Amino acid sequence: MRIVSFMLAALFMCRSLPGEAGVSANQPAPFAPSVFSTESHEVLIMTDASDGRPIRSSSRIRAPEVAPVVHQGIRYEQIKAPSSKGLPPGGYVSATEVATGKRVWLAKVYDTALDSNRETDVQIVFFKSLVLNQGGDALLIEDEKQRKYRVSLVDGAVQSVP
Repeated sequence: MRIVSFMLAALFMCRSLPGEAGVSANQPAPFAPSVFSTESHEVLIMTDASDGRPIRSSSRIRAPEVAPVVHQGIRYEQIKAPSSKGLPPGGYVSATEVATGKRVWLAKVYDTALDSNRETDVQIVFFKSLVLNQGGDALLIEDEKQRKYRVSLVDGAVQSVP
């Protein structure tokens, strides 16, 4: 019975209200409810209707989607979970040969100091953008704190950009 109540409440929450800008009555919202049950309780999580990923944790919105950059056979992308690779917290970009999967270099773009008295997930800072510069010789990265960096494609050397 509790699951049904959760689902009905969730379905109600996922409907747009009449009068919202550009929204007609009963138009589905771009998110959907998911109920996960354990032996002791049920958890209602709002998920993105397009991909099923949670919209937010209890503390933060999900990380921005930043597509990898592929240039001259090398894929440049953010390492999203550095701790799972034995790296300290921070923002990392890796360069990997597309044909072989061999890592060319790994660069630490910025440090992230973690306060043990706060939840870790709210302290992690992700890339907001990752693009190739006009000269084609560097990546331009902006993080969620609006800090900007230039990373050389040759060796991964990092410079802060004002």
